[in-house]
Amino acid sequence: MTSELWVVDSFYHERLEAEDKLAVLLESGRLKPVCNVYEGFEMLPADLASLYQSGRARKLQVRFA
Repeated sequence: MTSELWVVDSFYHERLEAEDKLAVLLESGRLKPVCNVYEGFEMLPADLASLYQSGRARKLQVRFA
């Protein structure tokens, strides 16, 4: 498995092409986003810290009641 980082602001003029390519990868199942959903505002500091401690790129979502 390979990992790539896409920095949109560095190549903003190419974002539409990148979005098209990413959509194809998502639809084919070749790109699988990693997302962690946490519950509650009180856990937000620890959840943010976990992003940097894991060593893996991923998306963090916090659900508020």
